[in-house]
Amino acid sequence: MISLGFLHSCGIEPAHEFKKQRLIIASDFIKAKDKSLFASFEKENSIEIVVHYMSTDSISKRLRSEGSSTDIDLVILKSSLDMCQLKEEGRLQKILLPENQPTTSSKFNSKEMDWFGIAVDPYIIVHRNDSVGKISTYSDLSKKASWMTNLKEDKELYPLIGGVLNRMRSEADSTQTKWFNALFSKKTTFQVDRDSSLNLTPILTLYSAFYSDSSLYKSKYKKGKVTYPNQIKGGTFYSLRSVGIVKQARNYTNACTFIQYITEDGVNQRLNNWWNTFPISQSMNRSYTYQNIRFKRYHVAMYKLCSERNKSKLILDKVGK
Repeated sequence: MISLGFLHSCGIEPAHEFKKQRLIIASDFIKAKDKSLFASFEKENSIEIVVHYMSTDSISKRLRSEGSSTDIDLVILKSSLDMCQLKEEGRLQKILLPENQPTTSSKFNSKEMDWFGIAVDPYIIVHRNDSVGKISTYSDLSKKASWMTNLKEDKELYPLIGGVLNRMRSEADSTQTKWFNALFSKKTTFQVDRDSSLNLTPILTLYSAFYSDSSLYKSKYKKGKVTYPNQIKGGTFYSLRSVGIVKQARNYTNACTFIQYITEDGVNQRLNNWWNTFPISQSMNRSYTYQNIRFKRYHVAMYKLCSERNKSKLILDKVGK
């Protein structure tokens, strides 16, 4: 008789008895009603998708409490830095076989191949053309009277802060702190009024957060412009939406098939269009007009910014309020 331990050691998933093929996903931004996005996957593979909409903290606590008995197979998160946290907690499984790995740029994937980027969400600055002074870098915000953000959670700024820390890694801690103090001292409460001077206040936000707010993007923030900062030097910082397979995934094979599906060029473009983000595919033929916008991204692979997550939180707790 072949033992289960032997099957696992050979990379073979032991059989499980299920009435129907399923894939259970936990996500901090995909809701149960959004499973229609994956209708073609369900039809082509005869796999039912179940989505649990939960915060990252709730996902972490559930995986920790349920351990090997969890029914969650796959995690999809808004930020790869949060995915890195799950990785550090030992919640993710490596995809060892090359044929099961998505053929995407290594800059968007974990070095250990246990999580993979699926969407680029750049940090943009939206401002009125008649705002005082030119805005071309993130540092320019510290020279303004004030700036604001419509991001609802502090941690949505972690990838931006992590990018800055990475870029300033050769600088002394005091120099880094001075830069963040100068920036966040100008941060004000988010408020937009049709007849107010607040409409001259620049907005630092994620591309997806701006274009999901129709009151802002339909007026281009009262006839303003969208700037992708740091294009001359360094590149625009961004958050990376990512996917990873849970270590105890019951439906490992289905999860691998799903990751390959959502990283396919056409599917990836369609999903990113729905999310108001940019695809990770290298294709030059994109079906959605805005996805043809070309901007220089910050060049460092996202997995290298994982080490900055805790420091990003400390900085934001100290100067970001």
